[in-house]
Amino acid sequence: MELRIEKPILSIMVVLLVVLACLAQTGGGDLVITTKIDVTVNEQLQVRLDYTLGSTGYSKSVNILTYPATETRDDPIYIFYDPSGTESQYVPRIFGLYDHMNPKLQLYGYEGSVSLVDREGLEDIFMGPNSTLIIASQPSNSTSLAQAALSWVTGGGILIGIGNSVPFVYDPRYDEGGEDYYALRYENLTFRSGEGMSVSTMADAFQFETVAPTKGIVVDDVESQGGKVIGYTYDRDRLLTSSALFRIGNGRLLTMSGDMSTPILTSGEEAYANDIAKLLASWALWMEGEPFLKKITCGPESTNGIIVTELPIAEHVVAISLDADEFQDVFQRNFVTIVT
Repeated sequence: MELRIEKPILSIMVVLLVVLACLAQTGGGDLVITTKIDVTVNEQLQVRLDYTLGSTGYSKSVNILTYPATETRDDPIYIFYDPSGTESQYVPRIFGLYDHMNPKLQLYGYEGSVSLVDREGLEDIFMGPNSTLIIASQPSNSTSLAQAALSWVTGGGILIGIGNSVPFVYDPRYDEGGEDYYALRYENLTFRSGEGMSVSTMADAFQFETVAPTKGIVVDDVESQGGKVIGYTYDRDRLLTSSALFRIGNGRLLTMSGDMSTPILTSGEEAYANDIAKLLASWALWMEGEPFLKKITCGPESTNGIIVTELPIAEHVVAISLDADEFQDVFQRNFVTIVT
């Protein structure tokens, strides 16, 4: 849906009615969420979101969030694997990442394709149009790809690195990077039953499942490089995080601390696949600011409510509904485009 706002008009009301059929099959039937978004455009976006959680045979716990976004792209997704590389031991887990992510994205309504790509294919991606690339192991001779990868991201690509795998990211304790490269330290991390762990707004809103990574990214490095912590934070000798987001030109870099390990539901490929699928399907990497989050917990009966908030001006307003427990897989997305 596209809204055209003429310059002489100071404000306009936009109504979007979307019926969200949630995807959990549980005791009393499917949960149906109905939302209506009213947007008044002034100096900021005045957003009113009316929602109804349909009746079910079970109690419900749902997150509803809304936020402005600069893009709502469903790009092709490529997952890199290198069976002949120095980190070939990760190939089975990379295949597992693909196996979990592909059906999850389809379930969430993502319209882009998902495919595997080898070392030779990386060069084609970096020469091609915007897409999303996921790297979970260092490509062989990765330094030769660094500048091409950085230029591609700057031009509008999305690069997701699990572990210290991004060609233009280096550890300053051991390497020297190029002038525009990113210096990030990845340190071993012990979960300690969640001791000293805190949750970011993004991790809470999207219910990130990678809660016990084997490594953490040094938060001071993230902030000094202009990034934003979006995952869990762990207070050890220094603050470490599970994931961080960087705006690079017209593109995005998402660094996830890695490495994919066990247990699969909190540290492995299933957890990473779930978190990445949510972020890509919700266009959250293009979010402006923080999401406005409403947590709803209620019984089997139908429940109505209203969310009212102000959001910064952006090209799109996104509304996401997703489950907040581990027993259902509820995810629906919708957006309205505002053209000035």
